[in-house]
Amino acid sequence: MTQDYKIPNVPADIIMEVMEGICLKNGMNVVEATAYIAKSKPYAQRALVMSEQLGMIVSVDSKFEAVGDAKIITRANNDQWPVIFGKFLQRFNPLILFTSLLSRGNSLKDSARKIKVIYDIDTSEDIIVNSLVGWGQYAGILKKEKEKVELLIDTENLSAEYIRELLQAMENDVKARVYIANKLGDDVFGYMKQDELDYLVKAIREHQSDPRGAIDDAGRAFEDFLRRIADDKSIIVANCKGIQELADALRGARLIDTKQLDICKSANALRVAAAHSKDRNSGDKWTLNPDTSIECILLVLTSIRSIHNYIFKQIQMF
Repeated sequence: MTQDYKIPNVPADIIMEVMEGICLKNGMNVVEATAYIAKSKPYAQRALVMSEQLGMIVSVDSKFEAVGDAKIITRANNDQWPVIFGKFLQRFNPLILFTSLLSRGNSLKDSARKIKVIYDIDTSEDIIVNSLVGWGQYAGILKKEKEKVELLIDTENLSAEYIRELLQAMENDVKARVYIANKLGDDVFGYMKQDELDYLVKAIREHQSDPRGAIDDAGRAFEDFLRRIADDKSIIVANCKGIQELADALRGARLIDTKQLDICKSANALRVAAAHSKDRNSGDKWTLNPDTSIECILLVLTSIRSIHNYIFKQIQMF
C-alpha cells in the first residue's frame, strides 16, 4: 500500500508565513492561523495540511506546533525561507517522483496524472502541476522555462553559514531521492515508506565517509521493506530477525524465488558484517570500503525492485 498524500492549492510563501506565526506564538490553531495570514479559513487550512505533510508541524491539543528544523524559521530572514522550505519539500515523495517522471520525458500533464494515480491523490492534475512546480521553484529545487521543468539547486545569495550547509545537504538528498526513484521505477518508489527512503538516502550520502554505517542503513531499509511485504501478504514474521529470516519466510510462502533468496542472503551477510564489531567465526573485524557500501546499496535497490515486481506483477527481473 502506498502512503496517502494531499497536494493542496496553496503557495509556498503562504505556507511559510503560517509557519512563521506558529513559531513566533509557540503554536496556533486554525482560527489564529487564518487571522495571522489575513486569508480565508480554507486557505489557512490548506497551508496547515501541507505544513503537516512536510513534517514541519504536529497537531497537539487542537493546536499546531513547529518541530525540528522548522523552528529555525524565526532565525532566518524572508529571503532564506525558501531554503528551509526546500529541506522539507525534498522529502515529499510525490515531488521526487514527479521530477523523476519529467526527467524521463513525460510531460507535465502526464507526470501529474501518473502520481495522481500512484498516490491516489484527490486533486485535479492542473492543481498538482501548479502546486508542485510552484513549490519547487520557490525552494530553488525546480526551474521552469515554458513547458520544460528541470532540477535546479541555487547556491547564491546565502548569507548565514547554517543556511549554506542546509542547502548543500538538501542538494545531495534531492539528487539521491531522484536517483532512487529512477532506479526503483514509479510503482516501487510509490510503495516505499518515508523512513525506508530516508535510510537509503542517508546510505548514499554517507557511503564515502562511513561505509559501515551506509551498509547498515541500506540493510535497515531492506529489512523494513521485507517485513512490510510480509505483513501486506499476511505472513506472520513477528519472530523473524534480520534480512535472511524474513527472506526465508517469504520463500517458505512461495512469494519469492530461490534466486531472490540467494541475493537476500548476500545482502544479509554484508549487513551483519557492518553491524557487528567482530566476526563470530574469526573474531576479527571486517574492513568495509566505500565501493563495497555502494555495491550493497545497489544490491538492495535491485532486490527491492525485483521482489516488488515478482510479488505484485508476477514479473521475473533483476
